[in-house]
Amino acid sequence: MPVTYRGQPHVLYAVRDITERKVAADAVRMREQQYRSIFDGSADAMVLWNSAIRFVDVNHAYTQMYGFTREEVIGTTLDGRCSW
Repeated sequence: MPVTYRGQPHVLYAVRDITERKVAADAVRMREQQYRSIFDGSADAMVLWNSAIRFVDVNHAYTQMYGFTREEVIGTTLDGRCSW
């Protein structure tokens, strides 16, 4: 942003060091990849629900065991959709 200071043109800029934030974001991304590998690689059917008991995620074993696609299940509740 150009500004005038004591009659002379100057450029004003602000800098913020985001190194710590980027390191933290990378660590979260790595944990997510690790979680995803374990979750998807499990031979057991696995489900994640939110506090409203809606499906947030299911793994491949779940879709094979119950015959639903992931897209059919995500966002639904246990209203007879499962054969448990």
